[in-house]
Amino acid sequence: MKKAILLLLGFIIFFAPRAQTQNCLPEGITFSTQEQIDNFQSNYPGCTRIQGDVTISGEDITSLAGLAVLTSIGGRLRIWENPNLASLEGLSNLFSADSRLDIWDNDALTSLSGLENLAIIGGALGLWENDNLTSLNGLGNLTEIGGSLSFDFNASLESLEGLGQLTTIEGSLFIENNEALTSLSGLDSLFFLEGDLSIGGNTALVSLTGLEQLAAVGGFFACWGNAALPAFYGLENLTSVGGSLLIEDNDALTALNGLEGLSSTGEALTLQNNDALLSLAGLDNFRIAGGGLIIRGNSMLASLSGLDNLEGVQVELALEYNAALPNLNGLGSLSSVAGNVFIGNNESLVSLTGPARLRSIEGNLTIEFNDALASLSGLDSLVSVKRSLSLTANEELVALSGLQGLSSVGGSLYIGYHESLPSLEGLDNLSSIGGALFLEYNEELAEISSLLSLSGIGEGLYIESNPNLASLNGLDNVDPARLGFLSLLNSEQLSFCAIESICSYLDNGGLADISGNATGCSNPEEVRSACAVLPLVEASGGRPYEVVLFPNPTDGKVQVAGNFPRPCLARIRDGQGRLISSYTLDGSGQLDLSAYPAGLYFLQLSRGGEVAGKSIMKK
Repeated sequence: MKKAILLLLGFIIFFAPRAQTQNCLPEGITFSTQEQIDNFQSNYPGCTRIQGDVTISGEDITSLAGLAVLTSIGGRLRIWENPNLASLEGLSNLFSADSRLDIWDNDALTSLSGLENLAIIGGALGLWENDNLTSLNGLGNLTEIGGSLSFDFNASLESLEGLGQLTTIEGSLFIENNEALTSLSGLDSLFFLEGDLSIGGNTALVSLTGLEQLAAVGGFFACWGNAALPAFYGLENLTSVGGSLLIEDNDALTALNGLEGLSSTGEALTLQNNDALLSLAGLDNFRIAGGGLIIRGNSMLASLSGLDNLEGVQVELALEYNAALPNLNGLGSLSSVAGNVFIGNNESLVSLTGPARLRSIEGNLTIEFNDALASLSGLDSLVSVKRSLSLTANEELVALSGLQGLSSVGGSLYIGYHESLPSLEGLDNLSSIGGALFLEYNEELAEISSLLSLSGIGEGLYIESNPNLASLNGLDNVDPARLGFLSLLNSEQLSFCAIESICSYLDNGGLADISGNATGCSNPEEVRSACAVLPLVEASGGRPYEVVLFPNPTDGKVQVAGNFPRPCLARIRDGQGRLISSYTLDGSGQLDLSAYPAGLYFLQLSRGGEVAGKSIMKK
């Protein structure tokens, strides 16, 4: 008998919960009137779990007491646009919502009292546009949210108190446009966020206190438009952001204190339009910007100090429109940028001192419209730019010192629109340009002799509208065989273009556009004529090369004598400078002009960058 009683008790205990839960309405239900709610229990007797979606939306709904028997909802629960609903009492037995819970536009709702037993939400929780909601009291037992958590446009919400048991959010957290919210207290147990974090448009927010346990954000983190937020205190335990970190339009933000634990972002770190930001203090342990570092439009930022441990930047480093930034001090540990570097429109930037260890840039380097920048000192360790280098419209730039270590530019080199740059001093070790070379609209540029180490230009050479440039000396060692096009335009003092590299390029039929320069370089024919009578080059012993032609005048046969080394390239030009013959002159020194008509000719000898010439008359 005793054994039978125990078996009966066990049966009752095992099956009692199942007997108490009764499913109904797999297709869901919409409550649009108070009467429908009041009649729920009589219309669906014994129902404690609605299997489908539940929508509660109606102007005359004032009470949810008729739903007091519900313990769970299998679908989505939507409570929205109930202007007279002041309380959620009536849902006090609700333990779980398997999908998401949305509470939206309930103007009379002041708290979430009535949801005290709600422990699990299988999907997202969204609280939007509840104008009189002041607290989250009622969510004290909520431990698990399977989706995202959103607080948006709740005009009276002053705190997040009431979420004290919430430890993990599997989706994202959005806290946006809650104009009365002053802190994030209430999220004190949250230590992991799998998705994104957006805190923005909360104009009264003065502290991030409440996020002290948060160690990682799996997605992006955006903090924007919080007009009263002075710092990031409350995030001291945050060590990583898996996506990008955006800090934008926070008008009271003066520093980044509170982010001392942050060491990396998986994508870009962007600091933008924070008008009171003075320094980057708080990023002291930040080492890797996985998708770029963008510092833009922070009008009072006077120092990059705080980035002293930054070692590498992927994709992009952009420093622009920071009106008070005088230099790049703070980037002393940066050794490489695996992408583009853009430094532009920083009106107080006088120096690039700071990135003393930066050796390579894998993308483009662009430095433009920095009105106070006088030199490029600070880039002294830079050896290579894998793509293009562009220096444009830096009005006070008077020297390129700082680029002495630069040996190669993988793409094009552009230097243009400078009012004060007299020379290219600083590019003395540049040996190779993979793309084109552009020198344009540099008002004071008078000489380019610092390019003597340059041996290769992979595409075209474009020199235009440099009014004080008189000579192309400096381009003497450029390999003409690699040059793709020659453009020499509108430099009114440019008269000497007949250097060996240019002469050889034109001799071999290279395409050229030459006009608007001084006499001697005003068209291709003038340049060819000048090439025909190049001055003798000094021999290695320190005396000029001696070239002797006899007989001169000649009937045809000519003997070449003198100390110019042979074999060498011999070019014969007519009196207009046009090339009529080119061949290798061997040790015999024999020329034959028999096939040419009578007139004046020019012989040009060249070998290894050395050139000599002599005129000869054919009878």
